Amino acid sequence: MRHVVQTGECTDVHGAVDVTKSSLLVLSKEPQAVQGIGALLIFPLAFISNIFVPVDTMPDWMQTIAEANPVGHLVDTVRGLWMGGPVSEPLLLTLAWMVGILIVFVPLSLIAYLRRARE
Repeated sequence: MRHVVQTGECTDVHGAVDVTKSSLLVLSKEPQAVQGIGALLIFPLAFISNIFVPVDTMPDWMQTIAEANPVGHLVDTVRGLWMGGPVSEPLLLTLAWMVGILIVFVPLSLIAYLRRARE
């Protein structure tokens, strides 16, 4: 995986997403299906977060999901960096989510790849 620091983009989060998509790619029979599956995973995370509206304006059940949403923590980190708000807590939560995603999906990717390579 290649990580390039670009303005306005957190590439390490993209790395965690890339590992997830590579797992899906190895498991799927059609590579084109990965784009659709990835969109099905990302869209709910984006819309049930604090990207577009404040969390306190959401219904109670949606607030619970939005407060645990890894996308919301990333958005809070970027907003804190750009606008001068708190950074440490949302950054640590974002890093925790990234590590958790990697811990789950790297072994799954490797297992699926090795199984497919033997076929």
